[in-house]
Amino acid sequence: MFKSWADHNDLIITGHHLDDHIETVLFRLFRGTGIKGLEGIREISKVRDINFYRPFLKNKKKEILKYAQEHNLSWVEDDSNRESKFSRNMIRNDLMPKIISRWPYIGKSIGKLSEEAKWNQKILTDIAKEDLAYIDARKDKINMQRLKTLSNERQKNVIVFWLNNQNDIYVPSKLIFQILSSIVEPSSESRSFIIHSDSLNTDIRIIVSSKEIRMVDQGSLRPLPENLRVNWDLKKSIKIPSGELSTQESYGKGLDKKYLKDDVIIKARVGGERCKPFGRDKSQKIKNLFQEFEIPDWKRNSIPLIYINDRIAAVGDLWVCDEFHTNLDESGISIVWNDNVNK
Repeated sequence: MFKSWADHNDLIITGHHLDDHIETVLFRLFRGTGIKGLEGIREISKVRDINFYRPFLKNKKKEILKYAQEHNLSWVEDDSNRESKFSRNMIRNDLMPKIISRWPYIGKSIGKLSEEAKWNQKILTDIAKEDLAYIDARKDKINMQRLKTLSNERQKNVIVFWLNNQNDIYVPSKLIFQILSSIVEPSSESRSFIIHSDSLNTDIRIIVSSKEIRMVDQGSLRPLPENLRVNWDLKKSIKIPSGELSTQESYGKGLDKKYLKDDVIIKARVGGERCKPFGRDKSQKIKNLFQEFEIPDWKRNSIPLIYINDRIAAVGDLWVCDEFHTNLDESGISIVWNDNVNK
C-alpha cells in the first residue's frame, strides 16, 4: 500500500504508541515468536526501502488522547477496533484491562523485555555476519561443507540471517526446522522448499543438497519439455526454455568443425541415453555421468542434449561424445551453455 505513493526518499511517521507496542509483543508471544519478535515495534525501521518513524512509542494512548482533546485536535478511529473477534482487538479490549489492573507496570516490564531482546538480537546478528564471512557465503548459496563446521545453533542463526537480512525473505519457523533437518540428515537427492518473496514478488525455491543450500527463482527452473526437438545452426546462438546455447572456436576441444553443415537437433533427456565422453574407453548412461560429476539433480532436466545425424554428440557444455570430438591438434567448436538459473 505505502509503495504506491512513497519511495526511499520519503519518511512515513505513524502514531503507534506504548499500548500498541505492548499488544504487539503479547500477540507475538501467543502466536509463538523468537527473540526478534520480542523486540516489538521499532521506533525506526525500513520496509522494502520505505522509511518509517514512530515517535510516540514511549507514550501511552491515554496521554496522546488527552493532548488531542486539550488542543481540539480531530482524529479518525476505526470502528472495527471495538470488535474482539479479531485477535489483536481481543488482547486490547478484553485482556489488557485485566492485565493492567493486576500488573499496572506491565508497560515497563514489556519495555525491559524488548530492550533485552534488542540487545540479544544485536549479538546474534553480529555473530551471523562473522559466520557468513567465515563460510564465504554468497547471496544465492551457502557451501554445505563450510556450514557444517559451525555448531547446530550457529547454523540456524546464520541461515535465518542469510534468508531474512541478506535476501529479505521471511521463512516461517516450521520451514527453518525442515531446512535444518535436511542438513542434519542429508539424502542422495536434494530437497526443495518453496516460499513466496514479497520483496521480489516471486516464488523462491530453496534447495538443500549435500553440497550446498541454493536459492533460485522458481520461474527460472524450467525443465525441458520431453518432446523438445529444435534445429540448431551451430554458427548462431539459440534460446530454449531452460537457457541459451552458443558456440565458440577452441583449439583441441569441442565438436569437430566438419559437423557444421550437418543436421543438429536439440532434445531433452528422457532417460536411458548414453554418451562416451572424449578420452574414455566406454559409453555410460548420462544419468550415471551426472552422478559421477555431481551435477545437482535439480539441474539435470534442464540440460540440453545435442544430436548430430540422430546420434548424441554432446551433453550441454559438459561432455562431447568421443566420435564427434575434434582432433587434439585442430581447432574445434566448443558449446557454451547458459542456463536461466545462472543469469
